[in-house]
Amino acid sequence: MVIISIIAVILLTILIVWAIDNFIPKKFKTPILISLWAIIIFLGYITFMSVYGEIQFNQLKEKRYKIAIENLKDREIKGLALSVIILLVIKAEDHNITKVKGIKLKM
Repeated sequence: MVIISIIAVILLTILIVWAIDNFIPKKFKTPILISLWAIIIFLGYITFMSVYGEIQFNQLKEKRYKIAIENLKDREIKGLALSVIILLVIKAEDHNITKVKGIKLKM
């Protein structure tokens, strides 16, 4: 299917060039050629940006992925610290400790 599309585009291009060469008066050829060049440049730009956009997206995805992993690591560390604090408070309650290194525990 792709090969047929490519062949069709090539044949269409040859047909357009033949039609411009045989049926268009000379005074209109220059503006038509300039507009065709503008279209070629525009289509080339669109093609380039479609590929470059994917590259930028992948770079942004990797950057955001690293940030998300760091956030998860921070949350894991905070969760572990909270677990340790809760265990210490429970142990302190079990042993009726009301003060730890100058910090008064509320019970």
